[in-house]
Amino acid sequence: MPAGIIAPVTDEVPVLYRVEILEKAWTRALKQNTALKDIVTRQLKVPEIYTGGSNKTFYLGTSQKDSLRHLLLSKGAYLEVKKGIESLIKKKLPSVRLTETCKEVEKVEIDCRSTYYRLLKELSRCNKDIKRAEQERRTLLSLRKAQQAIEQKKFMFFAIDVESYEVDHSFITEVGWTMYNSVKNTFSDKHYIIRENLHLRNGRYVADNKEQFTFGESVYTSLLNTATKLEADWDSGYPTILVGHDVKNDLEYLREMGAKISEPSEVFDTSNLYMALTKNNQRRKLSKILDEFGIEHEYLHNAGNDAHYTMEAFLAMIQSTHKWCEPSEIHSL
Repeated sequence: MPAGIIAPVTDEVPVLYRVEILEKAWTRALKQNTALKDIVTRQLKVPEIYTGGSNKTFYLGTSQKDSLRHLLLSKGAYLEVKKGIESLIKKKLPSVRLTETCKEVEKVEIDCRSTYYRLLKELSRCNKDIKRAEQERRTLLSLRKAQQAIEQKKFMFFAIDVESYEVDHSFITEVGWTMYNSVKNTFSDKHYIIRENLHLRNGRYVADNKEQFTFGESVYTSLLNTATKLEADWDSGYPTILVGHDVKNDLEYLREMGAKISEPSEVFDTSNLYMALTKNNQRRKLSKILDEFGIEHEYLHNAGNDAHYTMEAFLAMIQSTHKWCEPSEIHSL
């Protein structure tokens, strides 16, 4: 059992209060008084709040909302903590109404500082595992959705990559995209080099391969025209699914360049899919994923090439799912 655990609660669960909810309610009530807010936040994390009072019995429980484990206070402990903080800030705090119930409740005794800190450490480790498992479950569900989307043969899959100046990432130097039409089973690759930023060269921290597009001819044009071309290809007449490697960064760049594209039907991130497939918690560079799947590649950090290889990696993951997962893992989701 974790530090301080006495026993699971098998009788009727008492009225319990989550520390995080108390902090949120009390700091909100103090509005703009930053000094008092800091005192409340600090006091709820001080071991003596839990070890110095007459009530040393607390609880651990799993939230019905976020499935995480939380430190919980009985009504008596809650009133004692509330009174202690009020005496420090010389101000009445509002009573907190319960907003949720917890399951898997265990009674825990916090008898000293070391028990308190050990308990927090164990809670943190436990919640990291819970979050990791939930992320894996969601990504495997995303993988299943990707498989179904390929099988349905009605979507345009759109992989985008944006390269920027290594010294100042607000300057976009290249944009590339690859379209896989699952209806016609055809590919199309585009690569645009931004004319107004042509003088900005990488090479110190990031490879400069802007002239090494290997899947067609590069087009030198303005950022505005690139956005226009992207919008035209995006509106292909098919429902669009966005694919990317760490796709969140590319979406931010698209907003910066002013590209007005409709909401995709789905978004798939090859970085997340790879972690779920391999049950590896570390993100991998695109090059490492390509190597893992035996995909030959050259001149990465060219936006057009990266978009193409991202699409290849995505399709390889879909086709190789059986290598990494039991069929029941995917189809039961």
